[in-house]
Amino acid sequence: RPATTSLLVNRLNTQILTDRVDVGPLSVVAGAIRSAIDTTSNAQPSGALVSRLAQDKTTPFGAVLYHPWESTTFYGSFLQSLQPGQTAPATGVTNPLQVLPPFTGNQYEAGAKVSVTPSLEIKGALFQVEEANAVINSAGAFSSDGTQHNRGLEMTVTGRVLPSLTLFGGFTTFNAEINSANG
Repeated sequence: RPATTSLLVNRLNTQILTDRVDVGPLSVVAGAIRSAIDTTSNAQPSGALVSRLAQDKTTPFGAVLYHPWESTTFYGSFLQSLQPGQTAPATGVTNPLQVLPPFTGNQYEAGAKVSVTPSLEIKGALFQVEEANAVINSAGAFSSDGTQHNRGLEMTVTGRVLPSLTLFGGFTTFNAEINSANG
């Protein structure tokens, strides 16, 4: 009987090197992220190895922060990171439970943080996250095909109502768009 599930194990090792330079109300942060991903997929209940992929990569990140007033920060940031690949479904494909190679994702964000009072903070940001897209292709295999772009808005409010009680609330709304490499 074929396996219908897998035990997926992602081992991730990350090191970050960063530096920050402040010039008046402007701060610039830049750095690099060294990531190593080792992913195994084992069929269940047998435990047989279906696939194993390992990859490491160094990626950049950076941010610019502007503090026009002590209570307000505007920022823009970029982050690139190595992400584990997706896993094929157990049925309906020619490569069941196969792990796709890791991919490099990108995240862009621009936003603001305002401390209205010492106990009330409001944050808002526009963002875009780009990640790999996987589909079942015409040959019946689960494979990478283009990218998925998630663009949206995020708002949060944090307020201390008692010395030992802080409330947090917010919302995120986004639009996902899939761009196929095959048209």
